[in-house]
Amino acid sequence: MKFYKWIAILINIAVFILLFLNSDRLIEWIKETNDGNLLVVLLVITLLASIPGIPFGVISGIMGAKYGIVLAIAMSVIASTMSSVLIYIMFRYLLLKQGEIMLNKYQSLARIDRSIKKHTFGTIFIARIVPIMPAIIINIYSGVFGLSFKLFLLATILGKIPIMAFYTFIGDNIISRFS
Repeated sequence: MKFYKWIAILINIAVFILLFLNSDRLIEWIKETNDGNLLVVLLVITLLASIPGIPFGVISGIMGAKYGIVLAIAMSVIASTMSSVLIYIMFRYLLLKQGEIMLNKYQSLARIDRSIKKHTFGTIFIARIVPIMPAIIINIYSGVFGLSFKLFLLATILGKIPIMAFYTFIGDNIISRFS
């Protein structure tokens, strides 16, 4: 599992280097008033949310800088929820065995498994608000062990709102200070 942590760290570093090297273009894009391609942006950030290691808080901050708090929260919650649902479905129906193998490496999951199944909504909701476990693990676990999709979806949406609001608020404030 240490290998995956290093990959995630390297992806984070690569993202920050790319943002730094392209900061002029990024700032130009943020300041553009043409919002005609919101669907494309939503699809791109959904894809980015699906890649483990990509710091989605940074993406949400950029959305906050570009679109303002309300629209950015909506876009960030929709994109990250769609990503979570895609991963849930993939591991529920397509990659069940691979998911079981991956999850068996997390001893902490085995200890709290009974509690998660008994309190599905609350556990997922809290895990989304307080990021003690990587989101991808929550998504894979929920799919592999067949947690209620409705509870998973509702807890995911509601649990993501506060953290996405925080990141978009920061992004909106940062860009307003430079404008």
